Amino acid sequence: MSAAAQQLVDRYRAMPRAMQWGVLAIVGLVVFMLVDSTVWRLGRSWGDQADEMQAVLDDTQMKRASLNHELEATVLAHGQVRMPLPEADGAAALAKAVNEALTRHHALGAVYDSRASSNMPGDSLRGVIAPGQQPARVAGDVRFKAKPQDVAAIVAELESSPDVESISRLTIEKDQKDMTNVRVTMTVEAWVIKSKDARGRGRS
Repeated sequence: MSAAAQQLVDRYRAMPRAMQWGVLAIVGLVVFMLVDSTVWRLGRSWGDQADEMQAVLDDTQMKRASLNHELEATVLAHGQVRMPLPEADGAAALAKAVNEALTRHHALGAVYDSRASSNMPGDSLRGVIAPGQQPARVAGDVRFKAKPQDVAAIVAELESSPDVESISRLTIEKDQKDMTNVRVTMTVEAWVIKSKDARGRGRS
């Protein structure tokens, strides 16, 4: 120990006991202030950052849960979503979905007339279909008679079918000669994909 340090120790020991406690209190306060301004402040900063990260994680979890709930609700309301089928397969699947719904819900005098496909804008399904494919729409006109509750069931089934994109037209009329059933006309549509090369060969 140096002479200066030894002199300080001797002077501290020569102080009255109360003064010694006062010096210790001052030294402790100085040490506390140094620690608070460095180590503890750094610890608080890390704690704040951890709280912010936890808040971001919690927010992400909430958004993910909300997205899952919205997706489930969409699937329940509109049916499963899938890739468009090739034109022939999509047209056949559309007709099959309509005929099955009409049969299941006791439609009478049902008639299904398919329409020629019509091309959609090239960027309609961008990012969904492959290059060299053309998005198109196939449709069918449907006419039948059924009880009102069966009509509602048919419409609900078609709207939830993955083979039906939409019901673009729906007309329900009373039949003056049949007080039990109503007359229905509708147009159903499905999205399909064509090969642009096949379209080119078809024109040649």
